[in-house]
Amino acid sequence: RKLVWVLAGLRDMEGPSGLSAASLVAHLLPRMVAQLADGAADAEASLRMAESPMRPVLEEACALALAQPDLEGAAAGLCAAIADEASALLPAIVPVLLAVMDQPFEAQVHFVRDLLGRPSAQSLLDSASAWTSQWGPKPPLEHGGVTCDGCGASPLRGVRFRCSTCPDYDLCGECYGKMRGSHGDDHEFRCKALDWGTMWKRKHEAMLGSIPPAVAESIQKGWAGFMAAMKGCKGKGRAQAQDMWQDERRPCASGCGLAATWHPTHCCVVCQRSSGVGHGPACEGAQASGAQERQSQEQADGQQQQQQ
Repeated sequence: RKLVWVLAGLRDMEGPSGLSAASLVAHLLPRMVAQLADGAADAEASLRMAESPMRPVLEEACALALAQPDLEGAAAGLCAAIADEASALLPAIVPVLLAVMDQPFEAQVHFVRDLLGRPSAQSLLDSASAWTSQWGPKPPLEHGGVTCDGCGASPLRGVRFRCSTCPDYDLCGECYGKMRGSHGDDHEFRCKALDWGTMWKRKHEAMLGSIPPAVAESIQKGWAGFMAAMKGCKGKGRAQAQDMWQDERRPCASGCGLAATWHPTHCCVVCQRSSGVGHGPACEGAQASGAQERQSQEQADGQQQQQQ
């Protein structure tokens, strides 16, 4: 449902044949296949429940796949399953998805883009957009302070693809569809569809508009200073980190030597749960220094004495 929600937002932003939506689906194909394999029974039941709106989409997918020699063999099995109402659909869908995944990434994007542009897929997105409207307005698909390294768009709009290998490399959905194959097969990308910070900011601005101006101005100034210190170094195009609070960083309560930058008492949740043995991906790894290290050691010594 979340995927369809995002696809509907991308369609409103780019049109029915946008490249970002196709890039997102192609990027998620391996995960989709894995989930279908792990929950085959539930997936088959869900397909049967949504068979009426899904059947035209599957028929369009068959027609597209039959026109491509590399997909023709897998598509024949899916066409036969669609024609036979007693046949299970999932065992016929997975081979088609695997055949699409075997193609170069640009070919995968092209296939998905053609399918999403068909009337049956657009009708399905229309229906999905209607029942997801109860979740609230469509998400703002914009990543504040982030610049696309492909086209230079800032802020990056649509889906954000961040390279996990390069230190600071981001692509928008269109550039990812065009440049993914040439960036490096051994480089993995992480997809970020929504910028929750931007969503929160817009809600925050709406809240400020409903209170007295003097109070709103005071809150805005205080929050601006906090955001500049805590998030200034995250994302291409953001201001460089301002270490205005570095001397006031609280040491991690586990005594691991790191600073508690966002957690109330520890450097991260994993450190809290493991008593300083391990650290999670959310740990910023900021080193405590000087008096902070001494205070951290004193806290660790106090915890050891209590255990004894």
